[in-house]
Amino acid sequence: MHTTSNIKNDVEQKEQLLQKKAKELQILNDKISALNEEMKQLSQQVLQNKDKLDNNKNAFVAAGLKKKKEIENELQKINQYF
Repeated sequence: MHTTSNIKNDVEQKEQLLQKKAKELQILNDKISALNEEMKQLSQQVLQNKDKLDNNKNAFVAAGLKKKKEIENELQKINQYF
């Protein structure tokens, strides 16, 4: 048979366990928030790097097309002499 004292102790233990679990949950939520922020920053860095690579690629393509036209013009000049 449970006495009032036993029930009180049982309730107190369960309250302490509940508080402990609430603290653990808060710690996990804080970790999740930190990880989400880190993921957001990494995503931004990836997008910035992608943009830089696209810009570099486009610059190389443009430079290649310019050089191709220069070579074609030189070849036309050479062909005029033959």
